[in-house]
Amino acid sequence: RFGLGAPDIAGGVMTLVHDVSRSSAGPDEKVPNVLVVSPPVCKETESSIQWGFAGCEQKSCDTIQAIEKRCLEEMVPFLDLSSVAAVGTDGIHFNAAESLKIGKRMVQEVRNIL
Repeated sequence: RFGLGAPDIAGGVMTLVHDVSRSSAGPDEKVPNVLVVSPPVCKETESSIQWGFAGCEQKSCDTIQAIEKRCLEEMVPFLDLSSVAAVGTDGIHFNAAESLKIGKRMVQEVRNIL
């Protein structure tokens, strides 16, 4: 079901970055600034396993590392969401307090790239 490996996922992210970087979707029809935000490190819990996410912790760590590596290689701003907030008790989703942390950090990051 979720058969792509970390390098494939990172490659897909970079394809999207390249598409956006060739667009005129930014202000005044110019190329927009891009910030890649990684998915969080997921945790294996009873719920996450039931939802089909067995092995998600290692896969999410590998994916974050692969995306960060590609962003560094191509000098694209990157934010590891796991450095900002932790997933909740189900191992996949953020609770309200963690979502607030993400929102506050995103304001800072967007200001930095504008």
